[in-house]
Amino acid sequence: MGAENDRFRATALRFLDGLLKRRVPIDALGMQGHLSAFANPVDQRKLRAFLEEIRARGLAVLITELDVDDTGGSRDIAAREPRGGR
Repeated sequence: MGAENDRFRATALRFLDGLLKRRVPIDALGMQGHLSAFANPVDQRKLRAFLEEIRARGLAVLITELDVDDTGGSRDIAAREPRGGR
């Protein structure tokens, strides 16, 4: 989550603020997540702060799509998913 993602989050919050200021009926923000388990780890602190900013505006957060690219991880399923992948 580099500078481009920082700008995206700031822009999204400004957009939401504009909608709320105009009293547009909005209850939630839907988000997609396309994550990489090994190549570009998520900055959890920044993501948590962004989600808290949305919630502070009285909005729910809906995860509408989430996928994780595990390229580079172990091919051994038992090692990768110790609970048997369930």
